[in-house]
Amino acid sequence: KNIEVIQGDLYETIYLAWGCFWCIEGAFDTKPGVISAISGYAGGKASTANYDSITTGKTAHRETVKVTYNPDVLSKEEVLDTFFWYIDPYDTGGQFADRGYQYTTAVFYTNEEEKQEILDYINNHEFEDNLATKFVEITSFYEAEEYHQDYAQKKSGNYEKYFKWSGRKDYVDENKDKYK
Repeated sequence: KNIEVIQGDLYETIYLAWGCFWCIEGAFDTKPGVISAISGYAGGKASTANYDSITTGKTAHRETVKVTYNPDVLSKEEVLDTFFWYIDPYDTGGQFADRGYQYTTAVFYTNEEEKQEILDYINNHEFEDNLATKFVEITSFYEAEEYHQDYAQKKSGNYEKYFKWSGRKDYVDENKDKYK
């Protein structure tokens, strides 16, 4: 497991790419048991790990959020339930209004045990064979620029407009009972 010790407490971390990182971070920021949700870029090289580069779609990065959580309060299954609730796992071209590789979905694992936990989750749920979400080993994670961190709280009006305009809000509302 990917265990992190913060102030003497044991927490787990998972890296999730599900389109625009503002929406991921916003979904986890107020969830009980979440210690932090940090926007960033997974994959690719450090030299191109910045918003201007990755939005071109020409880097190997996906917009990703590093979610650190207390497993005594929030299980990995509950984290993955939230992830799949907020995405269209069959969309190969991105998520909602955000198109391109940088907005495709992935669950990153840090070791074989975590990979197996994620695969067990998939096998225990009724996903169709054409699942587009990738399951890949994390090779790099670079924190996004400060103005992307905590965007849903800092710019709540802009975030709410984007969340609705992108089509994600309607999707989340329609699927609210599917993963709970």
